[in-house]
Amino acid sequence: MIAFILAFVAAASAAPSAPVPAFYSPGPFIVNGEVATPHEFPHQLSLQAEGLFGWGHICGAVLTDATWVTTAAHCVNADGYRVIAGGQVRNSVDGTGNEQVVNVAQVIQHEDFDQDGSVGFPNDIALLRLESPITLTAQRATIPVASGSTDFANQNCIISGWGDTTPGDGVPATELRKATLPILSGDDCQDYWLQSDPNMHICIYDQSDNQGSCQGDSGGPMTCREGGNNVVAGVTSWGVVGCLGQPSVYVRTSNYRQWLCSNSGNTVAC
Repeated sequence: MIAFILAFVAAASAAPSAPVPAFYSPGPFIVNGEVATPHEFPHQLSLQAEGLFGWGHICGAVLTDATWVTTAAHCVNADGYRVIAGGQVRNSVDGTGNEQVVNVAQVIQHEDFDQDGSVGFPNDIALLRLESPITLTAQRATIPVASGSTDFANQNCIISGWGDTTPGDGVPATELRKATLPILSGDDCQDYWLQSDPNMHICIYDQSDNQGSCQGDSGGPMTCREGGNNVVAGVTSWGVVGCLGQPSVYVRTSNYRQWLCSNSGNTVAC
């Protein structure tokens, strides 16, 4: 699976018939995925924070406008972030020659975000305004937000990120990874996660338990096809501790089109 930056659920039991409350245990990676072709996902960003040893990847993010980035609310509870666009190698600013590094000027968390796993971490979405626009190229490109005309159930979509590459061991991906997995219907997701809400969540699940999101993938994109084009249908939000055995849960971006539009100055998803 691709190791995603997921907010993980501490599971006492992974039985589909007995969903357990989710507790945050954020991390940065995708499990058992394959290495993405460089710039296969030009809308994929690395969100970074500065620590004792310099800047480092903390979450994924999505380039929804040259100046406005979408990510998970749980990724950005403070100031002092930057993004890398056009990247392939984790934490590298010159791995492909197409990277652009831009500081974040403003963080807008959804005002109704609730960091409570028992209710499914509702409204886990945020906008980041960049200090200067990303220069758009074939290697650094925006992606539209899903329209809401379909729920994507039973469609195969692609998840991508620099999260953990194997379940439970905390080993991050060096290069961007991807996995193609089927979308569950809202009812099917609730069979696993009672606290999921079909209006605000979209779930992806490999029932063979070989692939999925993991720590380090949070905030990154679920890329689906709509009307013949790629759209961002979800933003990585939460899942189960160990990354496998339960669906990975994403913020359903189409549900937040009005919020994204109004908070980006009529720029994103308008």
